[in-house]
Amino acid sequence: MGISLSKKGFKVVYDIHEHYPSVILQKHWIPYPIRKTVASLFDKYETRCVRKLAGISVVSREQLSRLITAHAAVLPNYPDLSLIREQIRTNSNHQSLRFVYLGTLGPGRGIENMIASFLLFLEKGYTAELRIIGHSNSSSILSLVEEAVRNCPSIKFYGRRRYIDALKLAAECDVGLFLPPISKSKEISSPLKLFEYMALGLVALLSDFPTWKAEFEPLDCMIFADPESPKSIVSCMVNLTNDSLFMQQKRDNAMKNSEKYSWEGVAERLVSLYQDIIRR
Repeated sequence: MGISLSKKGFKVVYDIHEHYPSVILQKHWIPYPIRKTVASLFDKYETRCVRKLAGISVVSREQLSRLITAHAAVLPNYPDLSLIREQIRTNSNHQSLRFVYLGTLGPGRGIENMIASFLLFLEKGYTAELRIIGHSNSSSILSLVEEAVRNCPSIKFYGRRRYIDALKLAAECDVGLFLPPISKSKEISSPLKLFEYMALGLVALLSDFPTWKAEFEPLDCMIFADPESPKSIVSCMVNLTNDSLFMQQKRDNAMKNSEKYSWEGVAERLVSLYQDIIRR
């Protein structure tokens, strides 16, 4: 549709949030023997189309490496801090840690290992709660979550909630989980969940992608684990549980550093992109 509108004289801006060829490689509904071919064809098609559009917006500079265009803006997935800060918890009345996953429940999100790791953590004798907030686009993962809830009272599933209500539930927690398995799309993405967790003052437990570690580890407000290894994830959970000072320092750093990741700080880039395109 964007190409059709462009041919009719409209100025079209293509908003890109993922490295779509690598996303296609993860689509299990595409037969495996043709998945690489479909990804390659889409890569060539998308690259060709971008040259014909007025401009693009991407969430990371790495996404620009394969897309040639005269007008582009890098707009990371930063949240509206004013909206989130209203939900911040001012006091705590729970004794054990609360972990939370906030987002879509689908393939490539690491839901399976997240639940398996939490159950192993409980088997070690620790007491904690895991909140899962979000809608599912996968019947198999939804079934997995529902079964986990039936078998473990410490796992709470809230399903789809209004954004504000979801933030309120997350704000009552201590550690935000985001442990997708390794993929090029995720490695060069701008992880909104991380920035939401930081703005709420939560410690983020993240996949140990080299790009994420290089960018975020110096902030000292998160902890990294191998997303494919429940043992690695459990080790991080144990460290956070056993060292309350370590936990609080990271929470304080999360709040302090979240100011750098605000939509208000990058919104002007989008305005400038539109102004440049209009002036052409």
